[in-house]
Amino acid sequence: MKHHYLLLPGLLLAVAGCVTLQKIQPAQFIPTHSPDVVWVTTNDYVRTPVGQPQIIGDSLKGTRQDWPQLPVAISLKEINYMQASLVSPTRTALLVTVVGASVAGLVYAIATSDKVSSTTFHGCAYCKGSSEDVTGEQR
Repeated sequence: MKHHYLLLPGLLLAVAGCVTLQKIQPAQFIPTHSPDVVWVTTNDYVRTPVGQPQIIGDSLKGTRQDWPQLPVAISLKEINYMQASLVSPTRTALLVTVVGASVAGLVYAIATSDKVSSTTFHGCAYCKGSSEDVTGEQR
C-alpha cells in the first residue's frame, strides 16, 4: 500500500483519544508519576490547573497553567479532589474494537469490489417523463 505513512497520524490521534481525566491521590501519584499538569478542585469547587506539581510538606506547589509564570501553593487540606490525564482502558478497548471492525470492513470491501458490476444497477425502474420503464415495457 502506497499510503501506509498516513496511518501514523491516525494511530497517534487514536492513542490520544484513549486518555481521560481521572481522580488521583496526590501524595502517592505526583511523586511516582511526575505529571506535567494536574487539575485541582478545592473545597469551594474552584478548579485550577497546576503545572509541574510537587508535594512539599502539606502543600501542592507548582505554576498555574492558565498563567504559567504565576506560582501556586494549595494546602492538601483545601483540596476536594485532584485529576490527571491517564490512559482509559475502557476507551482504549472500545477504540481498538471500532478501528479493528472498520479496517476489517474496508479490507472486505476492497477484496470484494471486483465482484460488483456497475451494470447490475437498473436505476429506479422508470424514466422521468416517460410512460415506459427502463425495460421498455409500458407502465
